[in-house]
Amino acid sequence: MEGWAHDPERPLDPLLVAVLDDEDREIAAGLAHFYRKDLAEVNYAYGWCAFRLAVRGDVESLKGARLRLLAQETQTLLHVAETLSFAIQPDHSVDSVEALAAADPTLLASLDQLDAFEPLFEDYIRARGVEAFLRAVYVYVLSRPIDSSGLLHYGRLVRQSRMSPFAMVRTLADSAEFASRPRHLLAPTQPGFPFRLGAL
Repeated sequence: MEGWAHDPERPLDPLLVAVLDDEDREIAAGLAHFYRKDLAEVNYAYGWCAFRLAVRGDVESLKGARLRLLAQETQTLLHVAETLSFAIQPDHSVDSVEALAAADPTLLASLDQLDAFEPLFEDYIRARGVEAFLRAVYVYVLSRPIDSSGLLHYGRLVRQSRMSPFAMVRTLADSAEFASRPRHLLAPTQPGFPFRLGAL
């Protein structure tokens, strides 16, 4: 079962959702923390609020059923579905490390999944300053502290608006240093993501 749900007040805190049938039986539950580009384009939780839930029981029995989507923590009713669309999906077997990472909602599959984060990065800079932002970017992307020359050079570019905050992230991710020690970056819905709104 697929869909999306988010709390606009806390967009990077994924909602725990549940789907209930007419008899209040929980037929599916899980986190809304997958990335979807179409959701990023309309600025729903920067794109990180989709869910894919395994359905308990016979899926065929749900045809024609009235289902309710709830936020589990608050028991808030989010949506009522009078009818469901069914689709036969091809087998998406994971046969490589890249495919495994792409299917893992705790990791970025591509830096493009941070495209919508420019306002968040700018808020971080306003709250903490350019230097704190650069220090966080270096640790996030390169797993090391920033050196004094990088702090001076990139600090000047960001302060003079000659490099956007997202361009700074991409520059490090495109660097020879990152290419020599590539690693998967943490998704923004994870507590360790350094630019989370809750961290401000």
